[in-house]
Amino acid sequence: MVTGRDMTNGEAPRPLSTKEAMIVAGERRFALHGMEGTSLRQIAMDSGQRNESAAHYHFGSREGLIRAILRYRISAINVRRERLLDAAKRRDGGAISPVSIASVMIRPMADEIFSDWRNCYWVRFMFQLFAIEKFRYLADEFELMSPALVETYGLMSTIPGVDPSILEVRRMILSRDVIWGLFRVEAMSFHESPEICELHVANLVDMIAAGIAAPPSQDTLVLAQTLLGHRSDPAANRSADAAG
Repeated sequence: MVTGRDMTNGEAPRPLSTKEAMIVAGERRFALHGMEGTSLRQIAMDSGQRNESAAHYHFGSREGLIRAILRYRISAINVRRERLLDAAKRRDGGAISPVSIASVMIRPMADEIFSDWRNCYWVRFMFQLFAIEKFRYLADEFELMSPALVETYGLMSTIPGVDPSILEVRRMILSRDVIWGLFRVEAMSFHESPEICELHVANLVDMIAAGIAAPPSQDTLVLAQTLLGHRSDPAANRSADAAG
């Protein structure tokens, strides 16, 4: 019998419904074989369904199943993100530090790895989703399902010394870096200790925070002004660079 954990309160494993079993099987197969290398028929068989068309019946299409997987994970992630963001705003006095931003981006997803230890394929599923451009809109939809993450991205504009247009480009780059970094942690979790994996997560938080806060170079400022039409103040950014 396929079982799964309660993803909101850490209770003991419980039997999964037919639909949930296919969601879990789909996440694993997509993670290991890619979005385009997997059929709904294979997922139905992996979940123990005798009816090979069961996945089509429940989800309608590959995209329907992907969305179901995202919804299956997002509720627990959102609860963690909201708590982290609220705590960060209280701690940082209403603003938010680069480390707090990075923590809100990373920690709730990392917790999925630790709460389903050596049985988690979630981040590798997300990595596959980010890797194929035609499915990228589904990854964007997932981020929009998290109000706390959207708010956190908005608060990036309060980071001193970095133009908002540059921060937007960095956000797109760093969101992919987060997935790549956690991809490695999830893969490591099958043969390393939780302590080693936590060290990698802590380093990833530090690296993403540094990427958010790093003063832009003059070359970057010129490119941003030319390509994005943003009227940045190079002198102000040079002052920020010197202060750093």
